[in-house]
Amino acid sequence: MKRAACLLWLLALACAASATAAERPGGAARPPEAGVAWQDTTLDQWCKKHDIQLVVDPKGLYPLKTSHGPITGSPAPEKIVRAYSALLVREVSTYPDAFVRKLRLAKIVLADDLKFDGQKRAAIPDFEHDILHLDPREGNHSKTYQQTVAHHELFHIVDWKDDGELYEDREWKKLNPAGFKYGEGGRFARGADQWQLDDSIEGFLNKYSTSGVEEDKAEIFANLLVRPSVVAARAAKDKVISRKVERMKKLLHAYCAAFDETFWKSLER
Repeated sequence: MKRAACLLWLLALACAASATAAERPGGAARPPEAGVAWQDTTLDQWCKKHDIQLVVDPKGLYPLKTSHGPITGSPAPEKIVRAYSALLVREVSTYPDAFVRKLRLAKIVLADDLKFDGQKRAAIPDFEHDILHLDPREGNHSKTYQQTVAHHELFHIVDWKDDGELYEDREWKKLNPAGFKYGEGGRFARGADQWQLDDSIEGFLNKYSTSGVEEDKAEIFANLLVRPSVVAARAAKDKVISRKVERMKKLLHAYCAAFDETFWKSLER
């Protein structure tokens, strides 16, 4: 029932997001966020290039109502935002331009103490408003964690937009070991040990991947971008992982042709 309720919510969000995108003037640049002393950072330049508004002072944005609960947060210290922005721009710059355009993000918001419906989050894909919310402080003890989370949550947007499905993928489920069943979803898998890569779990990169098909796919995507050599090593020993990597690359290429062999080879270099 919880999955069904979430799916109904996402259907409403997709309709709202599509309406918002349709109303945007073609080619019109969004105004920069007022009151920010460091507008000319590399991340801000990347966002302007792709007609995305970078928000680092979210006081006027939160609490942000959504159909399934509020998103809340507060301004993060400038030092933390600067460090995170340098990390984030390196990650998003790996995406093909055509892929970013197809996402049609309205905003990237950097906020401290980020929460969805009261639950602490490192990142939130906001389908209703076409916003990716990111917490630059959460998990900043590990750059790899922050890199992976950013890609992971952005993939949920891709996963929804490619076919209108997020919590179901029958073809992906067929790749799993016989008899395997996913858990109750990422909302119920919040332990500190969930994200660590674990070679002992057949067919899955970590515990979090076993919580839901949507999390499994997002973890394959994120780790292909952040740790391609590690994923390749796992795939060489694990036939299920190998099939999932192959499936992910086909899904991405179908969504955006720029995800071709040249792209993946460039990551390996």
